Amino acid sequence: MNIYYLILYLTPLLILYSYRSVHLVTEGMSPKSKWVIRIAYLLVTVLVYASTTYLAVNREKYEGNDFIRQYTIIGAITLSVTILSISAFQLLSDLVLGVRLASVNISGKSNPGEPISRWTFLSKVALGAGGVMLGSFLWGTTKGIYGWRILVNKCSFKSLPQAFDGTRIVQISDLHLGSFRENFGPLEEAVQLINDLNPDYIFFHWRLGE
Repeated sequence: MNIYYLILYLTPLLILYSYRSVHLVTEGMSPKSKWVIRIAYLLVTVLVYASTTYLAVNREKYEGNDFIRQYTIIGAITLSVTILSISAFQLLSDLVLGVRLASVNISGKSNPGEPISRWTFLSKVALGAGGVMLGSFLWGTTKGIYGWRILVNKCSFKSLPQAFDGTRIVQISDLHLGSFRENFGPLEEAVQLINDLNPDYIFFHWRLGE
């Protein structure tokens, strides 16, 4: 429960801090463009945070709605990971800049000796990292969730009994059956893929339910 409240109260701070990257990157744009981007970023992040937080707090009220349940989980995780990625790189940029400015004050130089574009570049890296995480999560929760993969490995051991020669073993993991609810089509496809491999033994590990 402590982790729940930590995420709940920390996310707004991360939204504000990650906005610093957006602010710095858009500084050189036209007034209209930069304000459209800034306002759009704040609106989207705050809207996702507010809606997922409300739905999470009132989850018992919407317990039977699968769409709301999935939106709450996916929206909250995607938002948190995205802004955390942006904030991490922006923090690194600010720390480097802070050290540089501190050295300037100590040495008495008039400027840090680095063009401002260098720090803007680091902010662009922060936004790029956030974009990669956002894209990865969106793909993983929409298309990638049903992207079954078959990895084939041939094992050979000197001490392997002759009776196991040619044995086919299928190891499956992370089915997360609870996420399918009533949509069992992809699960049936996975079962068919397993059966087509004609295994002698089937082993399962990691998460079977949620």
